Amino acid sequence: MATVNQMLQSKGRQVYTVTPDTTVLAALQVMADQDVGALVVMDGDDIAGIFSERDYARKIVLLGKTSRETLEMCIRDSRRPAPAESSTPRASESHR
Repeated sequence: MATVNQMLQSKGRQVYTVTPDTTVLAALQVMADQDVGALVVMDGDDIAGIFSERDYARKIVLLGKTSRETLEMCIRDSRRPAPAESSTPRASESHR
């Protein structure tokens, strides 16, 4: 079985980004064009959130919204920064 590092080496380390005013439809097109399942949402130099295929399914399709809406409505709840001493949120913080 391949390690995460081996998978990243074969896939590449490119990170694709969009802005909060990007429409969901445009973000989906970037994901399809780049063959990725998520995009980092950047607000200037700050990370505003991550938009994924899962977000699309749960926050757009299941709620009957349209893909022409902006990502801002999808990432609104994702703006909590990780604690300064950690590069990833703790499990207890992600379930608030």
